[in-house]
Amino acid sequence: MATWGRMSQAAHGVSNRSEGPYRRVGLALPSQSHNVYYAYSAPDQIHLIYTLFDGSSPESCNPFLVCTNGSTPNATRGAITPPPGTNWPKPTCRPTRGAYVHWSKSFDGPWSEGIPLDLNPVGQPADVCNGSAGGCISNPAPYIFPN
Repeated sequence: MATWGRMSQAAHGVSNRSEGPYRRVGLALPSQSHNVYYAYSAPDQIHLIYTLFDGSSPESCNPFLVCTNGSTPNATRGAITPPPGTNWPKPTCRPTRGAYVHWSKSFDGPWSEGIPLDLNPVGQPADVCNGSAGGCISNPAPYIFPN
């Protein structure tokens, strides 16, 4: 959890069965892409990925830590900050906060840049929501109507 905020990505995996096992094919969206939700719009014939943050932070902004066997080195289970004395690289860019949608005509991409969703609660100015559209809202979960 200590590196979730800076290392979350949307990976592209495939499997012959929904329960897996999955094979990683590539990366759909780079960091920081949190709480990824996939949907397909049949009327428009487009694939959609909804995320928190815009998924445009290059690795140079958030130097990755090399994970081993699915865990971050020197991390404490469940921790959201590095343990004392741990020399983790500091993030150098501020991500664009809020809820976003990315789209593609193909499940294999390429994916569009994140389009911000204006989901601020009625009457709440953007500065209350971290200065960005959708900054007050988390976990976008769309419903695609058949028409």
